[in-house]
Amino acid sequence: MQIILDMDEVLVDFVGGVAKLYDTTREAVREKQTPGVWDIAHTFDVSAPTLYRNVYKVGLGFWLKLEPLPWIDELIELVEQFDPDWQIATSPNRAADSYFGKACWLKNYFGTDFDRFVITPHKHLFAKEGTVLIDDKEENVQKFKAAGGRGIVFPTKGNCCHHIEEPLEFVRGSLLAIKQFEEYNNAR
Repeated sequence: MQIILDMDEVLVDFVGGVAKLYDTTREAVREKQTPGVWDIAHTFDVSAPTLYRNVYKVGLGFWLKLEPLPWIDELIELVEQFDPDWQIATSPNRAADSYFGKACWLKNYFGTDFDRFVITPHKHLFAKEGTVLIDDKEENVQKFKAAGGRGIVFPTKGNCCHHIEEPLEFVRGSLLAIKQFEEYNNAR
């Protein structure tokens, strides 16, 4: 099994980074957020273009200052049990700074030799049998599955899995189910 991890809201606190721009916290944003709706702009009473313009104004520093989510190391350890050569696929936003900022963040966190990542909004191009995408955006998972891969929606307040309280246990159970399904199919 090959595993591809999303970056924002799976490994990195994008919502917390935006919250800082508006002098608030991740928790305050999540409390105001409508369960199952990803759009956080409405929690600040601004449009999405306005919210992203504020991110663009900060530039590279926005991406470099993002905090790792508290479960990042445990999630990586879990994924390594199924795929020691896991990869990261992360979507950039419209600002060129996001490409460089995300690459720098990954190298700062995982080490300068870390090169198991791609920055693209087209994650579905990596879909194939035996490949699993773990992403917080349902649309990305749906496209990946439609292209022949498997997908796990990482539970956050902004998606269909908002009711799941233990995201790592959910991912663990999902990966075990996929592994068992593949072993069953291979044995036939």
